[in-house]
Amino acid sequence: MKPHILITFLALINLFLGQVSAKESNITKLSSAYGFIIGQELSLELVEKQFPNLSTEVKAAWFAFNTSGIGEGAKSVKGDLEVALGDKWPEFKRKMSEQISLAMKDQQLTQKQAEEFLNQVKKRSKGQGLLPQPILATLLSANKRFENNPALEMAEGWKTTFSTKGHEKAKGMKFKVSYPSSWQAAEGSRPNIVQKFIGKSTSGMDMVTLTTKSLPPPFDKKLTPEETKEILSKDVVIEMLPSGSKILLHKITKIDGEPCAMAEFIFVTERVGIKIAQKGMVFVIPRPGNLLLIQCASGGDATKGMKDIDERYLKTKSLFTLIGASCVFVDKWEE
Repeated sequence: MKPHILITFLALINLFLGQVSAKESNITKLSSAYGFIIGQELSLELVEKQFPNLSTEVKAAWFAFNTSGIGEGAKSVKGDLEVALGDKWPEFKRKMSEQISLAMKDQQLTQKQAEEFLNQVKKRSKGQGLLPQPILATLLSANKRFENNPALEMAEGWKTTFSTKGHEKAKGMKFKVSYPSSWQAAEGSRPNIVQKFIGKSTSGMDMVTLTTKSLPPPFDKKLTPEETKEILSKDVVIEMLPSGSKILLHKITKIDGEPCAMAEFIFVTERVGIKIAQKGMVFVIPRPGNLLLIQCASGGDATKGMKDIDERYLKTKSLFTLIGASCVFVDKWEE
């Protein structure tokens, strides 16, 4: 399959979106993912039609994709888009199928191209094939299993790894942290925030923030066990959280073999009459001269109470633990 076919049917989506009042970016994301799904389906049908001898391989590619994390999400995209577009859905669906079919009408493949495409579909089902990140994220976000249990996404291998290599805000600390592939990464606007990862779903928003802090004297060196214990104490950890936070649980553990404080917390503030709350956990890990904070939280509007936020945190708690545990200090292993 020629690589430009994927580009062709993704580009067509912009044409259809001109007919839709996309008040929410979610419609654009779902439309792009739906266009990808239709394009892949028609491409597989084309391969089977032109090369009957590859019928078994086509079915194997179908099965690999449909039973994968993104394949499960693909099954939900159509329904989600239908709800989002309302009465505009039938016309949108018709034009999408017609235009993609027209673009592929005269496509002639060689046996080698067909085999390469089938291999791409199989790789795609493992997160290795050609697939734009926004579409990958949309398909994973639409997966109902991952929505109900967010930790499954990372546990099943759908993860992206962030590295501080060459990052000026890392203060010389070299580490890697993994996060779900459906989440968006963003640069931190504040001096100490290295990176943020944001996950959105129908039930709320989650965020992970990586923060580095320089330790003041006499802690700006390799710490003694006593100094480490002091830095990781509950009284010190609370000072690293937003003012007004309340620690619900505090314990000492290890991440990548390094002493670490893990604390669950709740933070509630009010802005123009609206209560905003976060419930989450923070990992505090001292390194020579510096501290790394991995702050994970589920948040939202708490004006009517904490019920929704409490429920969201219960879902994401295991995921936050996986993200914290994924931290690896590269400089430690280079020493």
